[in-house]
Amino acid sequence: MSNFKRNMIESEIIKVVQSSFSKLRNEFFQNKILSVNYAKLAKDRSYVDLYVSSFDDNIEKIIKELNKVKGFIRTELARNINTFKVPEVRFHKDEGMKASLRVNQILADLNIPSEESKKEEEDNKND
Repeated sequence: MSNFKRNMIESEIIKVVQSSFSKLRNEFFQNKILSVNYAKLAKDRSYVDLYVSSFDDNIEKIIKELNKVKGFIRTELARNINTFKVPEVRFHKDEGMKASLRVNQILADLNIPSEESKKEEEDNKND
């Protein structure tokens, strides 16, 4: 399978899974904002790894609960994506959002002066 075709299928899987999150009737998922950031489809299309992030602190519990309802997610994939074999769904936590927030916090703590403040300091010295 070509990379282009795999990327297109992964993109469609992300769309379907994102929309199926709103259909979950489990009370645990009510008022939770979940995002599928990345999907990796196996070469033989037997499984797909979905990397999920949330603003909720307890992402491990969210992943555990998502793995309980993965049959429903797979059924939604079967209904919405026309493929010969519907892949098994495996959820993983995505550390990307936490890492980017941490990097932004570190950069904010550095107190590096901006270009505008440097120009203002130079102007004040020249006066």
